Amino acid sequence: MRRAAAVLVLACSGFALAQAPPPADLFALKTVSDAQIAPDGKSVAYVVGAWDFKENLLDTDVWLVDVATGASRRLTASPKRDERPRFSPDGKTIAFLSERRAGDEKDAKETRQIWLIAPNGGEASRLTSHGSPVATFAWSSDGKRIAFTAAVPPTADEKKKREEKDDANVVDRDDVKPAALWIVDVAAKAVVRVSSGSAHVASADWSPDGTRLVGAVAPTPKVPDGFNTDLVVWEAKENGKASDLVKRPGPDSNPAFSPDGKWVAFFSGDGRVNDWPGHRTEICVVPASGGPVRNLTRAADLEADDFAWTPDSASIHFAAQQKMATQLFSVPAAGGAPKALTSGAHVLGSFSAAADGKTLAFVLQSAAEPPEVNVLMPSDAKPAPRRLTATNPSVASALRPKVEVVSWKGPDGLPIEGLLHLPPDRSAVKLPFVLNIHGGPAGRFAFSHSAFSRIYPIDAFVARGIAVLQVNPRGSSGYGEKFKKANVRDWGGKDYLDLMAGVDMLVAKGIVDPTRMGVMGWSYGGFMTSWILTHTDRFKFASPGAPVTDLWSFYYTADIPEFIESYFASLPWEDFDVLKAHSPMWFVKNAKTPTLILHGEADARVPPAQGRELYLALKKQGVPVEMVTYAREPHGPAEPKHVRDIRARLLEWTDRYLGTAPPAAPGPPVKAPAAPGGGASHAP
Repeated sequence: MRRAAAVLVLACSGFALAQAPPPADLFALKTVSDAQIAPDGKSVAYVVGAWDFKENLLDTDVWLVDVATGASRRLTASPKRDERPRFSPDGKTIAFLSERRAGDEKDAKETRQIWLIAPNGGEASRLTSHGSPVATFAWSSDGKRIAFTAAVPPTADEKKKREEKDDANVVDRDDVKPAALWIVDVAAKAVVRVSSGSAHVASADWSPDGTRLVGAVAPTPKVPDGFNTDLVVWEAKENGKASDLVKRPGPDSNPAFSPDGKWVAFFSGDGRVNDWPGHRTEICVVPASGGPVRNLTRAADLEADDFAWTPDSASIHFAAQQKMATQLFSVPAAGGAPKALTSGAHVLGSFSAAADGKTLAFVLQSAAEPPEVNVLMPSDAKPAPRRLTATNPSVASALRPKVEVVSWKGPDGLPIEGLLHLPPDRSAVKLPFVLNIHGGPAGRFAFSHSAFSRIYPIDAFVARGIAVLQVNPRGSSGYGEKFKKANVRDWGGKDYLDLMAGVDMLVAKGIVDPTRMGVMGWSYGGFMTSWILTHTDRFKFASPGAPVTDLWSFYYTADIPEFIESYFASLPWEDFDVLKAHSPMWFVKNAKTPTLILHGEADARVPPAQGRELYLALKKQGVPVEMVTYAREPHGPAEPKHVRDIRARLLEWTDRYLGTAPPAAPGPPVKAPAAPGGGASHAP
């Protein structure tokens, strides 16, 4: 019967999908991240992740690839996460973070610590045995010391109270564990604390002479305080004397000394306070001895993702978003217009530079190419990425959707873009359709490979003959500051109309069957999905994931109340009407659309009560609704069994309400004729 149902749907759609290979299995694919080139530029360490259902985690290991030959090999193989590899300055050692235990500690508690391994292989050895997980670390220029950030370990009294369940918690005091700055001697393994006080040290970097450390400091590790960070310089010793380098409103973070030690480059909000809608990571420089700050990227209206100094301290290479792409640029440290080093429909990240600056390494992917380690020589006449690794060869044989950039105008004429995923052998008939909405609101859909979409099974939708539209409405990143701020005090307003205009365009072109449409999205995408189902019944089903449904209650229960203050330019009790006017819950009486709500039970960013509000209101009104929660999951689901369940439920609801089915097993080519007109809804 299942095969017969599939044939019926294919006949209605007019596809030859029976002869197409099935889409790639997400859980058979491996992730690739964090490309770190050796100082001599001859090899790149990187991280490969594999889905492990036995341990119920994405198990990550460190790999090494030869730049000249492309030969790759695995360096670590523990059943726990090994990640963040960093070469020592002489290239003879790789430090990395791991949750593994040492061989003689079978009963010890697993914590994230610094481990060391030689690039030519052998057994890894643990460097730190800190009582709290290590967050970040950096090698000194002589390779004899490593600075790291980690919370102060709990005292014996704190441990005793926890064990005896005498653990009353004072909010904003006991539940805040700031990270301090420490130094470990690589040979002796002795650890000293550098920073003092209760401020949170988010990251640090060494001066070239090894006498100083510069770090980003926040009042607390809470998310909103990440938008209130300053730069501090310490003497690189126990209880090192501290002095302010950059102290001003807004975020200044991720500092890095220039190779000559005269400058510090850093990410910055350039003095803007609590500006969540307009926030972007611009690159600034400041004299290492203090002085005026120079912004290198603001005039170009670019949002940076990563940066690295050139060896002569004259320029900075950085990655930045450009609409749906991410490109590499170079900008003079003295100021000037950034120069693009790459072009094309791709995204790249986690890049690093060899000591001589002649080779850059990064992870690159596109709609056609899965994420892999690439290198680029900036001095080439026409610099072009060269792929080194082939981690997922099976992707080449999977169903390859046809991905198009489509554009239209919003209600006020603002240009809007989207990615349209189509079956590769689409005929002219109208297709069932899924509208997929990103989070943020300042997220974006980019030129990434759809097989690696974690929550939303884009390839599986396409294999069923479904068209999928991913829209970057106003408020998205990558299109400049004005575009990013265009939804301030207007969630569910013109951004909603941007989305609907894209749907209308596809319907008018005859690509989409208006009677067979679904909508889904996570976080802000969940908000917008909730807004859609309370403002129109044109979709056959909706699936809001971790949805913000009531801006008033969200403000008081989420871990980012300043987020709402910034986007709506007021405090809730001063401007209740605007929050009411932009909250789906205040329009829920209009809802008729069958709804699948998905939410993590440990979500502090969007508490699960937001989803429950919507669930109860729909249930009381007799709207078909199901809510599924996932134990232990924060805002982004991570456990393999939960990710698998989410994807399966989305496909089941799609098949139920759009009348689709999985493609039949490969067989002889069969071309079914297109049915006249649009297909009928198969919703029960």
